[in-house]
Amino acid sequence: MVHNPRTTSADRASGRRPAHRRPAHRRPASSWVASTAAAVLCASVLAVVGAAPAGAVNTASEVLVDHDRSAATPAVRQFAGADRYATAVAVAKRFTDDANATGIVVAAIVVSGENLLDAASAAGLAAAKTAPILLTRRDSLPAAVAAFLDDRFISEIYVIGSESSVSDRVLDALAAVDSVASVKRLSGIDPYATAAVVADEVGSSGEYCSTGQRAAVLVNADSSFADVIVAGPLVFASGLPLLLTQADALPADIGG
Repeated sequence: MVHNPRTTSADRASGRRPAHRRPAHRRPASSWVASTAAAVLCASVLAVVGAAPAGAVNTASEVLVDHDRSAATPAVRQFAGADRYATAVAVAKRFTDDANATGIVVAAIVVSGENLLDAASAAGLAAAKTAPILLTRRDSLPAAVAAFLDDRFISEIYVIGSESSVSDRVLDALAAVDSVASVKRLSGIDPYATAAVVADEVGSSGEYCSTGQRAAVLVNADSSFADVIVAGPLVFASGLPLLLTQADALPADIGG
């Protein structure tokens, strides 16, 4: 009799076929480690959009926290590209590799590399779809983005923003990628309306702590873009949509 290391004594006694058991792995000390890492990666893309100029070499960073938190000083992994578009692809590769460890990534979000507020609403959708965020020029899709989508077999694309941010030419280029089966634009008449449309796409994922109550993160879009970047990890980790408001008035698109 050949010994099966996954067969228990109870299995052998009963003659049952052994159930498939995954090898034991040491789990993180806290469940927030993985979600925090993903949230930081997501937020780093928003920070890349906030950098200037668009064609400059730039970087994004991910703080590495070991599972037992024994390291006195966390290490930092840096992502660098020739421009913000290449840097976002580098971050997306890391995000996808990490996410594919527990599932399959089939979707990606494409936003303007120059329109800061359109990019802001991407974090909640990224959490809902387990999707990386990629940047594009208004009238041309960077070759590195197209290559990433095809290499990673991404089939669903969500484009955030109106044609003034991402032209139909880019949508056509996305649809022409071999792996892509669908391209959906999410946009409104202004950034406030666009954020509301994206929140609707998040849908039932925007539920607060499994209470059945819909919730969202509200950010003042009239203030510094830094506020949006700070909100990014919270939006991603909580799976809630991000809505934009004016300083002294709630836009009609989100006020009901």
